[in-house]
Amino acid sequence: AQASSVPVGVYDCFGPGMAEGSQVGNGAGQLDVSGAKFSVIGPGQYLSRAGKTGHFAFDGVTLSISDGPYRGLRFHKVTPQWTFRMLRENGVEGPFMCPRNTAKDPRKPNQW
Repeated sequence: AQASSVPVGVYDCFGPGMAEGSQVGNGAGQLDVSGAKFSVIGPGQYLSRAGKTGHFAFDGVTLSISDGPYRGLRFHKVTPQWTFRMLRENGVEGPFMCPRNTAKDPRKPNQW
């Protein structure tokens, strides 16, 4: 599978501590993922909650963000319905789940 096979849409992330402002290492230091979500807006391209774009690669199992505000984050596809689980730096699945929310517009991050 290629990046183009990840469906366009909003991926709402939630999990323990997310609302309090969890920090995760992203290879370039710490990244605040409080209320994190991202949307896939095209083949290999994502939009952050703040409306900034970046790129990702998808190998059919792991979505790896290569640049932009979420650079270094990785997600493992865990269901056929397009739910991802954020991976820790050591590759182990973390507590944050990111299911696709088809009711939201991926191009309007401020309305998420």
